[in-house]
Amino acid sequence: MPASRTSNKSHRKKHPDSDLIVVSSSDRDSPPNLPPRKLKIIPGEVIEISDDDEPTTRQSTGQTATIADLRRQLAKQREELVKSKRDHERDRLENAQLRQEVLDLKATRIPENGKVLLQHCQEDSQLEDCVNCEICTSRMWSPFLTTLVQFMAANPHYNVNQPHPLVPHLRAFLQNPHALNNPQMAAMLTHYLPPEPEYTCPSCREPVKVRPAEVFTLKALVRAVAKATGEAIPKDTTLAYSGNKGGKAKATIPPTGSWDGFFPRNRT
Repeated sequence: MPASRTSNKSHRKKHPDSDLIVVSSSDRDSPPNLPPRKLKIIPGEVIEISDDDEPTTRQSTGQTATIADLRRQLAKQREELVKSKRDHERDRLENAQLRQEVLDLKATRIPENGKVLLQHCQEDSQLEDCVNCEICTSRMWSPFLTTLVQFMAANPHYNVNQPHPLVPHLRAFLQNPHALNNPQMAAMLTHYLPPEPEYTCPSCREPVKVRPAEVFTLKALVRAVAKATGEAIPKDTTLAYSGNKGGKAKATIPPTGSWDGFFPRNRT
């Protein structure tokens, strides 16, 4: 029988220790008198023992940091929102002020019923300079300009000193001794002779050789300004027209004028 026991022991040694399976039940009560069974440590297996409270502490610490970060972001967004509301209110007030200024300017600039409104003294003085004479500072009820001045105003690039193309022909014609014997030619030459004495413009001191012409556009402007300010407008002394029995209109030339003493009228 000893041989059989030896074979049993050798047969048991063939099984490695790693194949050992321990089955226990927590519901079954252990015998009270038996000492606690020691657990066998299986080679190659590591058992880690740790406290169950440590993962909970780490998790709560991470959540606390996240909540604090979110609170900081929320507080920052609230500050930015308050600042944006403050800027929006300031911009709204500035926009309302600018709109009111635009409405005030429109009210002062837009004419009502065709009337011209002047609100500033500087504009009044500038308008007075335009409608008053620069020599006597009175209203220009009947403004006059020379034809050369009117032509220069319409053609600012015109050169006064440029020679006229008919001057050489006139000189050649005057060299003919029989030219002055023609009464028509003599009258034409007399008409083009400069007046005596020589008259000059009181403003620019240029010689005035022909009768000045009335400026009706400036005259209408002066009278419109006078009417708006309530001034009395003098009677017009321009040409008067009257009708005859045949229904045709004829012009009556006034007996005297502003320039008759300087430039007499040619009457036939």
